[in-house]
Amino acid sequence: MSNHPNPFGDNGGNGRKKKKPSSGNHSPRHLRRGIYLLELDPRVALDPAFLKANPRLILGLPSFYCGSSSQRPEERFIEHVTGGRNASRIAHRYGRALRMDLVPDAGQQMPRAQAIKAEARLARELRAKGYGVWQA
Repeated sequence: MSNHPNPFGDNGGNGRKKKKPSSGNHSPRHLRRGIYLLELDPRVALDPAFLKANPRLILGLPSFYCGSSSQRPEERFIEHVTGGRNASRIAHRYGRALRMDLVPDAGQQMPRAQAIKAEARLARELRAKGYGVWQA
């Protein structure tokens, strides 16, 4: 036995981390997502891609970024406006405020597939009322 540290770490050199046992009570965090809504600066109406996605936009009404994430809405908002790794261009450039007051069942966590459908439904409902909405 050598006194030298293992150059491959404690995992035997296969590069993989050991898995922690699951409690079985909850799905992993990355499988639970919540919906969030960001209010955008009115100047977003000048962005050609935003206008193309919102042909029935009523000028004067607020515009929004609609998303879903495993992060808390406050964390995701900060990531967008600071230009984090997964920030949307529209949310980074025009994001102004978190608007959880407009999200039905705000704070509810759901499986990824359900969250994606709920996000699309919220965006559709807002667009039908004349609001501009961006989804990544």
